[in-house]
Amino acid sequence: MIFKNIWPLLFLIFIPLIILLYILKKKGDNVTVSSTYLWDIVSKNIRVNTPFEKFKNNLLMYIQILCVIIFILVLLNPGIKMFGKNSGGDVVIVLDNSASMNMKYENTTRFERCILDIEKQVKALSNDSKITFINVNNEIEIVNNATKDKNAVIDSLKKIKKTYFKDNMSGAVDIVKNFFKDMPYNAFFYTDKNLDLKGVNGKIILMHSYGENLSIDKIFTTKQDDFTRASAVVTNWGENKITTDLSIYDGEILLDFQTITLEAYETKNISFEDLKADGEFIRGELSLNDLNLGDNVAYSVINKSHNLKILMVSKGNMFLEKALSTIESAENYKVTPEDYTNNEGYDVYIFDGFTPEIMPKRGNVFMISDKNSEFFRGDIENIKMNFKDVEVTRYVNTITFGISKSAFYELPLWGEEFISSDDKIIGFYGVDEGLRKVVLGFDFHDTDFPLMAEFPIFIHNIIYYLSEASLTVSNNFVCGDNIPIFLNPSGEDLNIVLPDNSTKMIENKFPVKPFEDTYMTGIYTLTQKNQDRIDEAKVSVNYPTDSESSLKIDEISNEGTINNNFYGASFEQFDLSQYILLILLLLVCIEWFVYIKGY
Repeated sequence: MIFKNIWPLLFLIFIPLIILLYILKKKGDNVTVSSTYLWDIVSKNIRVNTPFEKFKNNLLMYIQILCVIIFILVLLNPGIKMFGKNSGGDVVIVLDNSASMNMKYENTTRFERCILDIEKQVKALSNDSKITFINVNNEIEIVNNATKDKNAVIDSLKKIKKTYFKDNMSGAVDIVKNFFKDMPYNAFFYTDKNLDLKGVNGKIILMHSYGENLSIDKIFTTKQDDFTRASAVVTNWGENKITTDLSIYDGEILLDFQTITLEAYETKNISFEDLKADGEFIRGELSLNDLNLGDNVAYSVINKSHNLKILMVSKGNMFLEKALSTIESAENYKVTPEDYTNNEGYDVYIFDGFTPEIMPKRGNVFMISDKNSEFFRGDIENIKMNFKDVEVTRYVNTITFGISKSAFYELPLWGEEFISSDDKIIGFYGVDEGLRKVVLGFDFHDTDFPLMAEFPIFIHNIIYYLSEASLTVSNNFVCGDNIPIFLNPSGEDLNIVLPDNSTKMIENKFPVKPFEDTYMTGIYTLTQKNQDRIDEAKVSVNYPTDSESSLKIDEISNEGTINNNFYGASFEQFDLSQYILLILLLLVCIEWFVYIKGY
């Protein structure tokens, strides 16, 4: 049973007032008589004057108290949430299993409340109902399709694990709209977001709660010598000013904390200097017990700052040297091709118009105008180029430029192209035998690209990619991100330890699949065993605050309609007020009868 109003409970104060009136009320009057036969009655009246004796056989008082209780019950507007019986149409149940559904809702979470309500709905449907159950986070999974087995749906429901993924409810609406358009159906969307249900036979079961919410959006860390610097981005998603503590931990050791205050909808950067962190990662934590505890914690793998050693083997390239000089914490070295003698000990090697007989065993490689490559297929002249949108062309992929001449290549199995002209590949990158390589077909002197403002950015992207000696391209992700994996082909399969200490394996075969099961926040440990070493990397996976922490809710533009051609459509509150009101009128009549008869 549910109640629409709570304020009528204030009328309960009338119950002790009624009892008090009956305690103070006298049963008889003082009368002078010439006989003593009424002394016995007087004695009884004296006993009646004791407070609790007056409750005996006082039917009228009990009826009046009951009338007050029923009157209050009517004002509470009680009802029962009813699910109608289906006479043959399809019932589609869509569950939003995104991160925001883990916010608090009454005495549980939005997600757990939906699980309970969906189970009640499924049990209430008739055995003729064809039920489709869809689980939605960043992907859309049809768990049960048009089944009449209600127990199977309930079993599937109980096996659903909560996630911290972003939602794709709009995609689920499109699937329902298109898949069921030629059949009678009703869809029920259990979510905390308003959706556009235009053209959909369905309704939203909105699980929204109000209150306060602070989130740690990101934590950036760098380590210089023995000290770590951390910078946290914190957002207040509510409409009230909030003061709380932000603490930084190394494991379970408290490194530092600050008391912070954020105005409504404000975002702040909070910095921590000279932290003495001995571990490989830190944890930021807010002390506020708000609606969403999931975004109160964030992790960051500590990026160790060291001088990157870059060796450029070239006859002379002013454009490249100038771009490299703008990279902070980089030590740039230069030798001519004649002086190069398989130098070891560098992080990045740049071979400009020169191909060594033996490639470095350690350190990543940038090949410029390489015509001795086994993948070289010829030359092209006077072409216009543009970049593809990949990680090494970030922020420069929209520009075009001219090239007077360039080599072109066949794309190796391990490579991904990033620049081409028509069907000819001019540049590619990837991981070859455990080393990262970038191959570019043209000399920077044969193009106007170095004269553009984007050229240093392009070189920064290349060096950043080549400086990463890790099993993956980055150390920090959010839930739902796919983690790209780079494995040594001669090594074993990749072992991944999740934050709950469960393990996953990724097979070491081409092409290596990215890791997709980033459904929980915390630190993931990646390990690959090789013949002579063990490669390990830690990555942090945090809550997707940009889309899942907001407390605001959009207005519904199209609410959808329920198909009443079959009774599976009903999902309404059965109003009990009118029936309780009839009971109240009956009690009033009984009270009048008792009063007249003097009971």
